[in-house]
Amino acid sequence: MHETLDRLARAGLYQPGKGRIGRNSEGLDLLRQITFTGTRHDYTLMRGVYELCQRMGPELAALAAARVTNSLRSGLRSVAAALDSTEDLCQRYELSFEFWQRTGSGTDSSLFAVITNNLRVVADPCAGLLAPTMAPGLRRGDLYLELAEAIAETDIELSRALARRLLALLCDPVIAVARSLEASH
Repeated sequence: MHETLDRLARAGLYQPGKGRIGRNSEGLDLLRQITFTGTRHDYTLMRGVYELCQRMGPELAALAAARVTNSLRSGLRSVAAALDSTEDLCQRYELSFEFWQRTGSGTDSSLFAVITNNLRVVADPCAGLLAPTMAPGLRRGDLYLELAEAIAETDIELSRALARRLLALLCDPVIAVARSLEASH
């Protein structure tokens, strides 16, 4: 708890002695400020971010399926097809984030949209490390296509199950690397 409050204070979000947590601006830099301490990446927080993705993603997909619009249908299908058609891992990484950002926006929940955008802000500085690490999921364009179709067809349970499967492939390797880096620092 003490370490978390120290991080919040360094990010300007908490004032020790006043017991207040607040923020003057609502920019998308919040997680980046907390995640990076000087020039060192906080691997514990990075692990936590990807654990959150694993837990939140299936519900995000289920909610998007429940609230799907024609725009979301076509957008997810288009991004999934683009991801499936390229062999470039960095391009797949970018398209994967676009897919999840669209899914978050498709929930019609501003909170989910802000969370998915903030997760990308944290991940982008590590793209060079993360794209190869996430390769088991990034190379599964077929799963993105299936998930896009499940959401488009409003199949809530299938959307949840496919998201869980895909996110395990994407996040488990990152979580394992973060744990290893935590142990070595």
